[in-house]
Amino acid sequence: MQGANRVTLFLDPPAIPDRPAVYIWDRAAATTDDIDVTADIGEVRDELGWPEPVVYVDVGPAGELRSRLAALVEAIRAGQHDGVFAAHPLVLGDLTQIEAFDRLCRAHGVVLRFRWFHQATDTRALFDVVKTAREFTVTADHLRLLRRAYVWWDETEFGAPMIDAKRPYGNSNVFGDIAEILDVPESDWADEELNPSLDAEWRFLRLHVETAIALQITLVTGEFRTGRYVGDDEYDDRSWRRDDV
Repeated sequence: MQGANRVTLFLDPPAIPDRPAVYIWDRAAATTDDIDVTADIGEVRDELGWPEPVVYVDVGPAGELRSRLAALVEAIRAGQHDGVFAAHPLVLGDLTQIEAFDRLCRAHGVVLRFRWFHQATDTRALFDVVKTAREFTVTADHLRLLRRAYVWWDETEFGAPMIDAKRPYGNSNVFGDIAEILDVPESDWADEELNPSLDAEWRFLRLHVETAIALQITLVTGEFRTGRYVGDDEYDDRSWRRDDV
């Protein structure tokens, strides 16, 4: 900033871990020898500027025990790492597992980063986690948020209605809007600077990301009501129907 009475302020850079780890999970690989870890190590070293990491690699389908992730969790609890990198939150599991891992890292002062410098709470990354869901329960909270969604017109290409990405519920303080809509008192979710508590942050993030699935369901079924829904087609977001079971 220019001017005689103005100064330029630079934010402190993120802390550089001394003992970082990399976690990799390849569902299609049969053995760890089938996995090339150089890209992940290169991002940690060259892009993030972290020192050489300890690499934890799991292979196989989601239903099988991931022993190296369990080993990483124990290493964090034992204070052996102060930084963790993974390609995407998806490698940690579903939203519940991602939240648990993020809480673990915060509790032990561990920096958690994903490719392109994202944090575990990056909404686009969390949507990637839920977008393939084919079983979903629409709750009253989802519908309360959707009723307050700020719809605008996206002029890209042919144009289409859209929910304002910056102010999805009318204001840029999204957490504040969500708290107001859900009737959560300020003292229950925020500090003096209106920063959300960890519990509130994850509750609000989860609901906000899940509104995308709830909106898909309401548009496809023509129903704006709570309940459990299932999708019949793995590759078609328009296959939702109400589960009568």
